[in-house]
Amino acid sequence: MKKWDVQLSEPAENDLDDIYKYIEGVLMEPIVAWKQIERIRNVVLSLDQMPERGSLYPDEPWKSRGLRRLFADNYCILYEINEATDTVDVIAILYSKRKIDDVLNQKDRL
Repeated sequence: MKKWDVQLSEPAENDLDDIYKYIEGVLMEPIVAWKQIERIRNVVLSLDQMPERGSLYPDEPWKSRGLRRLFADNYCILYEINEATDTVDVIAILYSKRKIDDVLNQKDRL
């Protein structure tokens, strides 16, 4: 089975930091924060095999670009598959109730 190289963009890394800081600092749950980040990271790292299992993002222009999404609990992992380099590029990790289109429209995301 083919193995893919999974890479997190700087904004995706920042998303993980923000998720941790919110759960740890605002909700005052450091253990829960750590466990949540671990669950998200495990799903992200699992993209090294069969990254196509994530569904295409339903809205344009991202669907045409091949943007995919996979969920880890209440968090949406957005990524692109680059077949030329055998990489999976994680673009964002966002709370799934957030207006994801607004985040994707930010210049530093795509």
